[in-house]
Amino acid sequence: MKATFKPLPKHVEGRAITPTCLQIDYSDQRLHTDEPVSRQGTDVGPPPFDTFIAMLTGCSHVILGIIARELGVQVVDMKMRLDTQFDARGVYGIAQVDRPLERIDLFLEFKTDASADQLAIMKQTLAKRCPVNVVMTQAGIEIVEHWQTAPL
Repeated sequence: MKATFKPLPKHVEGRAITPTCLQIDYSDQRLHTDEPVSRQGTDVGPPPFDTFIAMLTGCSHVILGIIARELGVQVVDMKMRLDTQFDARGVYGIAQVDRPLERIDLFLEFKTDASADQLAIMKQTLAKRCPVNVVMTQAGIEIVEHWQTAPL
């Protein structure tokens, strides 16, 4: 029997610490976003946009772990990175920018005992099940995954 899920309520509060630093409280956690000193920030935390794109790696990691558990396989020594080009002209009022990101290259590297068929399932389902990936692709950002796996 398939489980029924209700939407999960989310509540986030932010409080300005400086003109660039925001303390963000959610659940029982706290996060700070800020700008580097070179952009008049205090460098207390990562810039908000960097935090946003970094969440693609965090979410992909969690979802890949869920898929691996469902398949009964191990994923170890995970390394992820992403490369992109951020069009910041809209931030500075230089030009109207409808999509500040056009493409993200997401690199996944890990060791696994997954068979070729199981690895194919991982590759086919990761993007569909990662909420951050879904939101970004629905916004028109192309996400290209680059998988590098090695046997355990």
